[in-house]
Amino acid sequence: MIAGILARLPIGREEIFDIKILKEKLLSVENGYQKRLTVALSSSEERERGLLKMRKTVTPYTAFTYAPPKKQVTYRPVVVGAGPAGLFAALALAEAGTRPILLERGECVESRGRSVDRFFTGGELDPESNIQFGEGGAGAFSDGKL
Repeated sequence: MIAGILARLPIGREEIFDIKILKEKLLSVENGYQKRLTVALSSSEERERGLLKMRKTVTPYTAFTYAPPKKQVTYRPVVVGAGPAGLFAALALAEAGTRPILLERGECVESRGRSVDRFFTGGELDPESNIQFGEGGAGAFSDGKL
């Protein structure tokens, strides 16, 4: 994979001090699939300046780290909904030490799956636990493109 990356850049392997793949994407294109990579590499300052001038898609990279602020609060924050956004918000709040309360209208994923299967096979709609409501949100029954 590194050889493929180097083939697209005007830089030799011996000029690279370090290279790291940050992100991989598989894109659907008209005649198949295309792999897109985001990489971070380090080289001499002179070589890096040259790459930045030569390619618009090459940008300076600075590693980002996030440390959640630790905050003492007198209340526990409430997060409504255990979909992707609610779960992430609750996680961020928990990492900040706030002990959030997570409220979800529907059932846990296992029970919810049975409720949804029952509905799809001719059973009644459970208004409190269905494709829209329950742990994981609507994304639990999506095609994975959330």
